[in-house]
Amino acid sequence: MRIWLIILFSIIVTIKGLSQNSINLKIVDYSTTIGLAYCNISFIGTTRGSISNCEGYFKINNNEGYDSIRISFIGYKTLMLAVNNIDNEDIIQLHKTEFVLSGFTVRADNDYLYELLANIRKKLLKNKIPYSAKVYYGIETQTKNTPLELLECFYNGELIGEHITDLTYKNGRVGLASVDGNYFESFNTAKAISKINILRKSEIYPSLPLQFNKRKLKKLFKLNAYTSNTNIIKVEFTPYDTMEYFSGIIWIDLVEHTLLKLELIANNTIKHPFLPIHNSDKISDVSIKLVKSYNNNEQLSIIDHIYFEYSFVYKSVRDKTMGIANDKSRIIERNISSKGIIRVYDYDNTFIIPYFNYPDNLYYGDYYKMSFIPYNETFWNNNHSIALSKEQKDKLGFFATEGKLVNYRENNYGNNFLLRSTNNKKEETTHFDFYYSFWNKDKRITIKTNLKQNKFYNPKKEGFIVKRDLYNIEAQILLDITKVGDLLDFKSHSVFDSYKTFYRLPIDSISYAFINIYFDLYEIQRQKMQKQLELQKLNIVEVDSIYHKNMTIVEETTVQYIKEVSLGQNNKALEKWNKFVLDRLGIDNLKLINYYGLENAQ
Repeated sequence: MRIWLIILFSIIVTIKGLSQNSINLKIVDYSTTIGLAYCNISFIGTTRGSISNCEGYFKINNNEGYDSIRISFIGYKTLMLAVNNIDNEDIIQLHKTEFVLSGFTVRADNDYLYELLANIRKKLLKNKIPYSAKVYYGIETQTKNTPLELLECFYNGELIGEHITDLTYKNGRVGLASVDGNYFESFNTAKAISKINILRKSEIYPSLPLQFNKRKLKKLFKLNAYTSNTNIIKVEFTPYDTMEYFSGIIWIDLVEHTLLKLELIANNTIKHPFLPIHNSDKISDVSIKLVKSYNNNEQLSIIDHIYFEYSFVYKSVRDKTMGIANDKSRIIERNISSKGIIRVYDYDNTFIIPYFNYPDNLYYGDYYKMSFIPYNETFWNNNHSIALSKEQKDKLGFFATEGKLVNYRENNYGNNFLLRSTNNKKEETTHFDFYYSFWNKDKRITIKTNLKQNKFYNPKKEGFIVKRDLYNIEAQILLDITKVGDLLDFKSHSVFDSYKTFYRLPIDSISYAFINIYFDLYEIQRQKMQKQLELQKLNIVEVDSIYHKNMTIVEETTVQYIKEVSLGQNNKALEKWNKFVLDRLGIDNLKLINYYGLENAQ
């Protein structure tokens, strides 16, 4: 049997153009002119680079003035281009290199390929070097031809060897559209996809060859190998049990003994990480495709990106307990498909994560985090991991007119999060309930009486409880820092924390004045801190010191405030602190509750 395989070679070319700080190119197959998705582009001699989008386009900033780039893709000749000879919008053609290969099947009685995969596994297991890196995550979801979701997020990633162990959220945005009045959101998918461990068996993913020693591998998989006089071998594997095991392809560098690429496919699998949002809903007919691509660093495989696709049938059951007006249940089945990319880049040059404390086990994952880590225009203008394709831009246009664009504008956070963008404020509705409210001079805080922790204290049922243990007011100052060249950009917000706040005492107008003055004290200190940060050029150590000093000051101030005002019952102290806020923010909380009229009436 004759097999045609494409492999890597390197050539250097020079093309016309001018020196520039931003490089925008399209990479295509020479024969077909079809864009090549997820090609690697890097500045020669550095670890800085990018990958092309699904249409072959890429954009990369070159503020440092690097003089040449390298474009590589498994199966094509590698190009090295002089930057000052590149024109923006140039189309770069990559040539396939075709070799006639001999194919042969390796069964359990032939040890060579099984030994090869076992040795690759051993080498990967030995690599326990910890890394940190930036991570970009993008996912698109649709049903039939209707777009449902386009989500983009940035994280800091923690890795051990080739495996991503943790993601810490930096910023995100999403476009959504409803179908039959319902929205479809991908909760925690970034962690579910990124954390697949190719060396350890999992309860939520099918198994694959690199998770087994040679003896077990022989029992579970049939291997087909294709090789040539190059250093690359392509190993196709097929499981004997297709329900609980991946099939796929492993690309290996035989000289370096490193993993280059891993393709995993499972159709109609019973092992998958997806859960329905409601217990009454069902997910079936799950298919998964994962492609993990690697860079080599000192003979070690380092993850570059993960491309993924999955599809399933989602059966939703809605009855009167879920808002259906009549007694009839409504059953809807939809074919859902998603595709996306997780890119790992800028190793050991991570983002500065926002200064903000929140529980990491949030059920809605990234959607909740988007609600209290606000859209940061400076961040998005200075971080371009993968350029959006024309199709993706068209989808955003669809979401803008037919759905929602979330975190694409300022002031779209906290209790305003997931408001539909419209000029008619009466039509704006929230999508979820959220725990965090951002300070606004035109809005005042209220206690969420529907939350369990704010249940009114009943001494007959609960016995005696000291009054001070019946309430706790919590707020934070959120500080989001973006690196822009050698400078730092600062955005800060005062945030009322309903998650940690509880108030089980009677609530009246004085209570609201008491709570809002408390929150205003945070805003006063935040404004002071913001001025300190913008006064001079600072490094991150100095910023950290300024932030924590201001947090200490505001915490000490609010402790003193609570002690003095006695829940607002000490009129003289309450009036003093109200004036303190009025003088600095121009807000008279007592006037807003008609306090002075009440005083005169007494």
